[in-house]
Amino acid sequence: MNNQKPVCYGVDYSRWTGAREMFEELTAGNKEKKIRLINIGEPQITRESFYQQLLRQIPFPTKTAAFFLSDYFAIEAISYLGSKGIRVPADLGIAGFDDINYAHLTVPKLTTIHQNMERKAELAVTELLSAIQNPIYMGKEVLLDVMLIARDSI
Repeated sequence: MNNQKPVCYGVDYSRWTGAREMFEELTAGNKEKKIRLINIGEPQITRESFYQQLLRQIPFPTKTAAFFLSDYFAIEAISYLGSKGIRVPADLGIAGFDDINYAHLTVPKLTTIHQNMERKAELAVTELLSAIQNPIYMGKEVLLDVMLIARDSI
């Protein structure tokens, strides 16, 4: 792990802010929240300090699982937690998002949310071409289907 590299950038930070907004909307007024949303950190926070913060915030032993907004961070977490003696999934379940090619190669194999990257790319190109052809085109919100890929990390 490179301790100098910031934790959040690009799509991961966008996913975080979107997840936080939806979480706050869905849990508004609920005093007994069963889910705890943990910030991936500000851009200046290193990965090492993020995982240290994660370990402090997970309510052991009452925890069940941690969901990461990318498989990359989930895989990194499995490695980091293992180095600290925390067994996945016996001590803490881990899940990610993207279903990257390496998700099935981790030990344990990563449970993840699959998104069709080819379809995502097609839609992105279509939107880009629409914007190029029509300079006043404002774009549109596009929702993609996703699928849970249950493996061994939960």
